[in-house]
Amino acid sequence: MKSPPCRFLVHRTARAPLHRAFRACVKPAGKPRGKPAFLDRQDGCRTGKGSLVHEPEKNAKRSRATLADVAKKAGVSLATVDRVLNERGLYSAATQDRVLAAARSLGLRRILPARHLKNLHVEVILTRPDLPLNQRFGDEFEALNQLTGKLVTIHRSFLRNDDPLLLARRIRETACDGIVVNVEAHPEIHRAVHDASGRGKAVVTIMSDLPRSARLAYAGIDHLSAGRSAAFFMAKMSPRPGGVVVLCNHLGYQGHRDRVRGFLDSLDQHGAGLDVAAVVEGQDDPDISERKLRRVLGERPDIVGIYNTGAANRAVAAVIRSGVLAQPPVFIGHELTPFTRTALRDGTMTLAIDQSPELQARLAVDILMRHFGILDAEEKSVPLRPEVPFVLFGPENLPNR
Repeated sequence: MKSPPCRFLVHRTARAPLHRAFRACVKPAGKPRGKPAFLDRQDGCRTGKGSLVHEPEKNAKRSRATLADVAKKAGVSLATVDRVLNERGLYSAATQDRVLAAARSLGLRRILPARHLKNLHVEVILTRPDLPLNQRFGDEFEALNQLTGKLVTIHRSFLRNDDPLLLARRIRETACDGIVVNVEAHPEIHRAVHDASGRGKAVVTIMSDLPRSARLAYAGIDHLSAGRSAAFFMAKMSPRPGGVVVLCNHLGYQGHRDRVRGFLDSLDQHGAGLDVAAVVEGQDDPDISERKLRRVLGERPDIVGIYNTGAANRAVAAVIRSGVLAQPPVFIGHELTPFTRTALRDGTMTLAIDQSPELQARLAVDILMRHFGILDAEEKSVPLRPEVPFVLFGPENLPNR
């Protein structure tokens, strides 16, 4: 049987189990020492609705189990086994579980169906579809929706702006079991998340966390570490002493606040001769951001670096390319997009810190699947702060796509 191509590569530090519902192909490293066999999910490698790994030859007998063996072990008829494994007919959850448990214990060589579970509905609430990062998240969740099959249905909602009152209303109105959202720390948002939790909904935050709220978990990067990393490289790459400008969306978002705080702390530690000229809140609006940046650079012609924590990379590039500074500054920003790829290649941008939207999306859905019991009980422990790695890109390590 030809293996399907891998769609997603999950960094193991994300601690997101590769649930079989994702149907991702996992290939063992090196030459297998035995024939392929389908094993229980506890073996760790999963593909399709079952698990495909390689066993040593000494276990080859387990692979010769028949449907008759499964029927005998489960205490049901051969016809019942055939219908359960091929998902035909109506059987109780107890019967399905008994048949599947018997098939797994005997090492039956075939893809086993998922156990009887209610379909989980997840609403992903995103804002400002004009921003490239939000588009990437939307695409990643749509791809996951194609992979999760009948177990999970992912609904995407794009709101026209990030008004906290609009977001709070959408959180309250959803009929889905789980909610994935990026929100700022606003009292109305806190109340909406609290109300949703009280109604049995589970809220997972992505991109920016909402600590001290009733959310279930955060599936994202360590923004404090991202800001500290930006400052470290800024200090090492700046050609001379001078000023640094920090541009952000606004500090109501925990993620932006942590990036700025981490950058300032690390620059104090590593950036001898560098001082922060200003922290500018540009609301991720290119016009507002460009206007405010030009004002700061006009007052401080000794600027040697710009750190952008948000999405206004076009504004920064426009200011740099205008020649307002005698020498181009070190420019460190966030997210790998078609625009930042170009800026990295032509030297306008120095580094881009990418927060791995594909891993955040996958981890958020995985957390909800564990919470609602779609994954096995032994996998249900949900860490409050899962680790999603961020990636630093320069002109020399850009991926092909």
